[in-house]
Amino acid sequence: MGELTKEEIAKFNLDRSKIYAFLARVYREEIDQGFLKQMAKKPVKIEDPEIDKGYRMLERFMQQTKGRDVLDDLAAEYADMFLGFGRDPAYPCGSVYLSKKKLVMQEQRIQVLEMYRRFGLGRIREFKEPEDHIAIELEFMSYLCQETKEALVDGCMDDASRVLEAQSSFLNEHLKPWVPKFCDDIQACAKLDFYRAVAKITEGFLGLEEENISQLISELK
Repeated sequence: MGELTKEEIAKFNLDRSKIYAFLARVYREEIDQGFLKQMAKKPVKIEDPEIDKGYRMLERFMQQTKGRDVLDDLAAEYADMFLGFGRDPAYPCGSVYLSKKKLVMQEQRIQVLEMYRRFGLGRIREFKEPEDHIAIELEFMSYLCQETKEALVDGCMDDASRVLEAQSSFLNEHLKPWVPKFCDDIQACAKLDFYRAVAKITEGFLGLEEENISQLISELK
């Protein structure tokens, strides 16, 4: 990454926030027509082989389905995988992957809820899924990236370092332990390349993030 200015670090956190928000939207609910049109282009340009594979797969899907109404097919795929309607769902909650009982609403949900509360965040009433749902966890990382950017813009370097440390903790304790297996399950059970592509992009991006955050923390020391 090289030495970065405060402004460049702030911009990088803004870019990362956009990617987290983009992925969170994909997992939060079924895709609508407006969002589908945005899907074939990267929200932020990142050079990475796994992410590039995902976007090439997504571009092929868009080309192959051009002129067709695929929203119903995508909604059915979303319900089968993420709402548990299919035979082999990829259930999008950390508790299912990390708890001994492999059920929702376990200790992992309590742990992330405590983290959200540390930053003054409460439950999103419109979203009824548990707090360790991947969409909420990704949105929280987006929020932390935004908070880091704002602290840097305001010249609050200690606050920026503190929030970057929180990013590192949340990534390593609450995302990386289960999301790669979740992405593998999407690859195994998805019928459409759309969600296979999203899984590749997700896994590729999170694979970069430990090093990204570590370097950002070092830059501020």
